[in-house]
Amino acid sequence: MPQSILIIAALAIAAAAAVAQGAILAVLTHKLVRRQNEHFAREAQLRTGLISLLRAGAGSPEREMMLAGELSSASAIHSSSNMSERTRSPLVWSLVVLFPGLLSALVLGVMAIALMPMWEGDIDYILSTWAAIISLIMVTAFIGLILVILRLYLLYSLSKEMYEHDGRWHPFLQNVMSGFYRLGYKVRLPFWTQPIPERALILYIVLWILTSGLIEFYWWY
Repeated sequence: MPQSILIIAALAIAAAAAVAQGAILAVLTHKLVRRQNEHFAREAQLRTGLISLLRAGAGSPEREMMLAGELSSASAIHSSSNMSERTRSPLVWSLVVLFPGLLSALVLGVMAIALMPMWEGDIDYILSTWAAIISLIMVTAFIGLILVILRLYLLYSLSKEMYEHDGRWHPFLQNVMSGFYRLGYKVRLPFWTQPIPERALILYIVLWILTSGLIEFYWWY
């Protein structure tokens, strides 16, 4: 009997840990997806405003022709950014991250409850219970696998999009500042010399699998 209590307690602790990890990552996912949506929206407004300001600074069609190259490049980058930078639902993706932990806790909880009467030695009960547990594990494993794939897709997409987003922002600013210099305005826009480094995302996915998702905390960072 003491052995059964220890096993059930271990299953309960594992279930609580799975839920806690899922909850923490779900909160981080919600915050990160929401902040990325807001950042993309703010920057889209900023790009629109800078292009309009550059046209207004020209003051006439003749002077605007001087800026044909800069305006064309900046407008192309602006359009490309609007098409590439998608808005995601923070709630949907936080639930995708949370559900694997809940499914794991469900399986562990069912196992803990089913194990309680097993120590009486009823072989028929033990066999039927383990058959039901194995069926539940197979179903939840399939659902969990789909959710994990979606979770890795989100991590991969967010990392890749931020790198590409940063790569578009630099040439956009260069064209805008070049246009203002042509008009005689000494404008200095926020500009950083160190772009976001490109990550080896395939390596991150492999490490995520090997560490059972623990590296995700570092990946968010």
